[in-house]
Amino acid sequence: MKTSKNLIIVGGVAAVVVVIIVVYLLIGSYSPAGTNYTAPEESSSQNVASSPTPIPPPESAPTPSPEPPPVTLPPPAHSSETFNVAISNFAYAPSEIHIKVGDKIIWTNEDSVGHTVTSDSGSELDSALFGKNETYEHVFNTSGNFTYHCTPHKFMTGKVIVE
Repeated sequence: MKTSKNLIIVGGVAAVVVVIIVVYLLIGSYSPAGTNYTAPEESSSQNVASSPTPIPPPESAPTPSPEPPPVTLPPPAHSSETFNVAISNFAYAPSEIHIKVGDKIIWTNEDSVGHTVTSDSGSELDSALFGKNETYEHVFNTSGNFTYHCTPHKFMTGKVIVE
């Protein structure tokens, strides 16, 4: 009877060892307290069931900051320009000119007699009499049509169109 009890004990121990091996294979490693155990690498020639490699939890991606609303930019500012009008042979040349708000016109007298640049209505243009090679300049800060003439020579006329 003693022999059968020994067989039962040995069989029970063997069953426990088998359970531990199966658990090890399913879990991936077994390390009893106080020991450092690393599982041997499996060779491709063995038919040993391997445990699946655990998938690491997904990294928390930084929360994207909301995109700012689109910005509507104003059209680029007009860089002011300077235009020249000659006074020659008792005429303004050119007699009509198109410019933008903020632009400047310089009138240069090329005649040997004095001339003016005087608004037909209003006071936008109001030069003094200026002689040969002298100039009169004006910056147009408002849009509109500005007609003008020479005070001593009423037949001399011009027009500035400011857009």
